Amino acid sequence: IGALPAAVRCAVEAKCAGGADAGAGEGVVAPLWEVVAHRVRFGWEHLSCAELLRALLPSNVTVPTSFESAGHVAHLNLREREHGPWKGLIGAVVLDKNAPRIRTVVNKVGAIATEFRTFEMEVLAGAPDLEVTVRESGCVFTFDYGKCYWNSRLQEEHRRVLALLEPGQVVADLFAGVGPFAVPAAKQRGARVYATDLNPHAARALKRNALDSGLRVDPTVCLAAASGLGASSDLGEGLDAAAGGVQGFAARPGAPHAARAVEQSSPGDPAPQPQGLTPSLGTLCVANLDAGLWVEALAAEGVRPDHVLMNLPALAIDFIPRLAPWRLSRQNPGPASGGELGQGSWAVRVHCYCFASSSDPLGEAVGMVERKLCVPAGYLARRGFLGYVHAVRTVAPAKEMVCVGFDLPPVI
Repeated sequence: IGALPAAVRCAVEAKCAGGADAGAGEGVVAPLWEVVAHRVRFGWEHLSCAELLRALLPSNVTVPTSFESAGHVAHLNLREREHGPWKGLIGAVVLDKNAPRIRTVVNKVGAIATEFRTFEMEVLAGAPDLEVTVRESGCVFTFDYGKCYWNSRLQEEHRRVLALLEPGQVVADLFAGVGPFAVPAAKQRGARVYATDLNPHAARALKRNALDSGLRVDPTVCLAAASGLGASSDLGEGLDAAAGGVQGFAARPGAPHAARAVEQSSPGDPAPQPQGLTPSLGTLCVANLDAGLWVEALAAEGVRPDHVLMNLPALAIDFIPRLAPWRLSRQNPGPASGGELGQGSWAVRVHCYCFASSSDPLGEAVGMVERKLCVPAGYLARRGFLGYVHAVRTVAPAKEMVCVGFDLPPVI
């Protein structure tokens, strides 16, 4: 009995105490009990991915315990010097233990160094198919993971910002990617979204994702204004039919700085709608254009957004001066009456992402924003323009991703 596991031994001893023969002595098992040895085989199917790798890899090799996923693709960040000889084995194990959800395993090669935020990758196991489908915020996103940026770890951040939007507001998404902010903003919050991304693959995927979500995609005045500024020549193909005959823009009632589509139809005729579109859904205007040029094109058309999204943490800070067309001044005060310029109904709330590496990453992020705005240190908080500072996630030791929400202050 002493050789049995503690839990089993306690159960046996309790049974023996009430069922042992009177003359057998204490602790002797009654005839009903028989201890039998069994050999239990633990095979490949019984072990987790980490347990298998721990058994297969040399003891001096760190076992990868997690990976990011985008649709059916698992994305690993292996260290070449340590994992290089074993990466094929690692990929095969990850694929086998996560099938059928995972069909392709890739490894990141080098850092994100391209202007499109993509990175080189190698296929370790499975089919070399990088066309993925991801579901998030009630929307479906389809794109080429090898050509478009996607980070599944930002799902909660997307939800946080979407919750800040009021129904029907106007949003300018300057680094829209395949649409993780833009599409749900239009579909879930009924926003009118002006979205651009410099990556033509991402811009085309954004357009497709919006249409697949039953949203109206407008190829109207803003795209026409952008066409002479370097926008992709094929992005607008096929959008006229999807837009339901939309031809131009006019001021949105109650918010003269915004814009909405005006249908060219006979009086009393219902506005044509894509199948599945409901009146509460918003619309998108999609461009493949530099963010600064997109701001100029929108401002030239009289579009003044309620929110500006700048989700490009490596570079967004440097684009803040390009928001100048939307900053008020004493010479261009807008219709505001009383109070600080840039506040109230004409406020433009900017959500700017950046990386910070000091011991005070939140303070560092606000300081970087203020320097690009050319305002004194502490100005945003002191004058009521600072909305929030949010630590998004730790991306590396001593490196934080931070989002600064602020209202564009007037030019001083």
